[in-house]
Amino acid sequence: MKYAIKRKMAIVLLAVLPQSIEAQGYLVSNSNSDDDTTTDNTTYVTNQSTVNNVVVDQLKTDTIEKSLEQGKRFKSGGANGYAGAQYIYADKVRMFNIPLGMDVGYGFGIEANVPVVFAKKEISGTGKDEEGLGDISGGFYYHFGTPSSSGLSILSFLYKSTSGDENKGLGSGADAYSVSYKYARRFNGRYTWHLLGSYTLNNDYTDQYGAQIEYGDAYMAMIGGSMPCLISDKVTTSAKLTYFHADETTEKDSWGEWKYGETDVTDLWIQWDSAQLLSGIPLGLGIKIPLQNRVKNGGMTINPDKKFSFYVSIAGLF
Repeated sequence: MKYAIKRKMAIVLLAVLPQSIEAQGYLVSNSNSDDDTTTDNTTYVTNQSTVNNVVVDQLKTDTIEKSLEQGKRFKSGGANGYAGAQYIYADKVRMFNIPLGMDVGYGFGIEANVPVVFAKKEISGTGKDEEGLGDISGGFYYHFGTPSSSGLSILSFLYKSTSGDENKGLGSGADAYSVSYKYARRFNGRYTWHLLGSYTLNNDYTDQYGAQIEYGDAYMAMIGGSMPCLISDKVTTSAKLTYFHADETTEKDSWGEWKYGETDVTDLWIQWDSAQLLSGIPLGLGIKIPLQNRVKNGGMTINPDKKFSFYVSIAGLF
């Protein structure tokens, strides 16, 4: 039972935003972290955060800027959009994500993420490697302002479904709702500041054994900057500092009640993006440098292994 709960906690944010990485959290069962699962939950948190607030964020911003340049901010026709393919590598779980989005006019847009998850046997819960559809997320956003004047603001709302099989480690079993605010301000036509904040409300879930899982909510903050790469102006280099926190999760069943610790994760993301190297096709590469990985459970604090990860992205704007 506890092994299943630990695995499910690992994936609760696998496909939303954090908005989103979607009850998230790191499980510490009392004083005995008896398997590798306790060092892998942050991997799922990283994946969700990466998809919603790092990788897809760049595509969404590029699409909005294209709409603004073409004067479509207050028009209902001639929408711009994006479709892409992204691969996120993070230790014992990998994800292939298909991001879709469209700026439909009057400042509104729609978006979705369709993930395919590859979970190693150490965290799948079935004793073997698993792969398949993850938790699909979708929603809408509203933007106002421009990057070069007052700054571009993007307010996003996402819903995470339960399309992934939680018994195979491909989904969380619980749906979630997220809201985020992004602000980007450009200076001198070359340098851009980025600010982002998000909050995710995770619903409860009853597992296959009848246990009631109350996932903790989560929030994330990001600050960073972008500038032309020193090697080529066709490539933009970004550095973004992210902080992620997930509240504790509670499991209740006929045997009693267990609480699993809060999670605090701090990472530095280095990104390289370009829409000019391949005739207007946006390309992206990002590397995560872990700075802090801390779990609090009652009076005990542990620092699980820090894991590097990376992503690659290719997309088309239309």
